[in-house]
Amino acid sequence: MASKTLWYGCQLLGSQINKRTSSDILDLCLDNNVLHFDLAERYPFPEQKETVGESEKIFGTWVKRKEREKIHIGTKVTGRNSEGWFGEDAERLTYNRIRTAVQTSLKRLNTDYIDIFFLHWPDRFTNNFGRFYYEPEPDPTFITFEEQFSALATAYEKGEIKAIGLANETPWGLMRFLELNRTVGIKLYIQEPYSLLNRNVDIALKEIIIREQLAFQVHSIFAGGLLTGKYKLENNDFAGIGRLSTFKHQTRKLRQKDIFQRYKLASEFCRENNVSLMEMAFAYVYSKKYIGDIILGASTIEQLQNIFGAYSRTHFLTNLTKDLEEKVYPTNI
Repeated sequence: MASKTLWYGCQLLGSQINKRTSSDILDLCLDNNVLHFDLAERYPFPEQKETVGESEKIFGTWVKRKEREKIHIGTKVTGRNSEGWFGEDAERLTYNRIRTAVQTSLKRLNTDYIDIFFLHWPDRFTNNFGRFYYEPEPDPTFITFEEQFSALATAYEKGEIKAIGLANETPWGLMRFLELNRTVGIKLYIQEPYSLLNRNVDIALKEIIIREQLAFQVHSIFAGGLLTGKYKLENNDFAGIGRLSTFKHQTRKLRQKDIFQRYKLASEFCRENNVSLMEMAFAYVYSKKYIGDIILGASTIEQLQNIFGAYSRTHFLTNLTKDLEEKVYPTNI
């Protein structure tokens, strides 16, 4: 089975994780040969105007003391928004907006280049963040793919970025960017949530990723902590202390009937096979050949150590993943 590249998701640096602990966690990553780090200009979570860019600043302070050439950094420019957090004319993915975002992130990160620069979500109003059943957008105009790609290509040509990425994108949007990139040939990454409880990528994006041989990153492999085993299903809700209980609005996508059912089936499978839910959830994602990079999230040293422990046992559990999938996704559901 092809090896995966592990990334650490820096979404909580500067919010749940203070500056000192941030440095300790990032050092622990290096100690465990995790050299790839995922950020975004709008982090930390929960996002708010007062803390925009703080995660990048904290990371930039830390990485300045390290060997930059051994470390890989991915960050993102915010998609279409009406928040007013990023200065004037920053609500759409125009050429100037993307170019400014690249420069700003470079400065915060204390680096001369960014390994992967992502569009965090599309400029179009489309299906993402839990929206389904596409309807024509309320505002039929959007910044053209050509303009967005031109800004990314300029940053690439100037050596400011080494690769480009798309997150929370649709199959149509992905294909449009691929068309524009045919003659340029910049390495293109896709980043999406994926877990035992969320296989939306398998519906349509998976075929494009495989046929176009794209680099595919996944995050949320433990479904917001649900698959770590620290929650219990009670009265059609998840009881426990963590993101699901603290940020109920942001995690509402996990409170659905099909999620409840799959969670029950996965838990039963783990009890029957005497394995931990967390280890099995990791092994399941690891078993998918078309997934290249796995982004890990942890808010404490202990959590990250537990994740590394689960990872060390992943290879011994991949023989169970097919049976797990058949249990959680039987044909009658």
